[in-house]
Amino acid sequence: MEVLVIFGSESDKAVYSKLMEKLEDRGIESTLEICSAHREPERLIKILKKSDEKIVIAGAGLSAALPGFIASHSDKLVIGIPVNANYFGLDALLSIHQMPKGFAVLGTGVEAIEETVEAVVNKKESAHAKKHLKKKILLLKNKKKIPTMTMKQFTLTLLKSALLKQLTQKNN
Repeated sequence: MEVLVIFGSESDKAVYSKLMEKLEDRGIESTLEICSAHREPERLIKILKKSDEKIVIAGAGLSAALPGFIASHSDKLVIGIPVNANYFGLDALLSIHQMPKGFAVLGTGVEAIEETVEAVVNKKESAHAKKHLKKKILLLKNKKKIPTMTMKQFTLTLLKSALLKQLTQKNN
């Protein structure tokens, strides 16, 4: 499983059903949990602890507490989707985007399903590219026997090179 999707209420079904469908269309495995931060905080903490997913998409409804609660109880990437439950979703949007320092939640626009899925795809591709690049660098180092140096060695090498250049210029 790649993404854990959590919404606080069945009343958000119109949003999370579209989200689950779009994730599936893009080939992203996901698990859906309906769990309120207010009504079932202990259950929500258990869900977070037992999940292997690195990304959590959380719906923010009337109280908009779910994404922040998850961020405060987990080290996973949290994407908060404001739901248009009240005030055209503006209250939820502001709640997500005004997290206290140290509790990062990536906020989307109100019910921005497509953007949320794209964020997950980009995160996934970025992680894959980073792994691939790291492997390539290691292969090149092993193949060409590229020496690695400490910062001190690097600085000394630069200084020697600069001194040799100065000496050569003075002699000419």
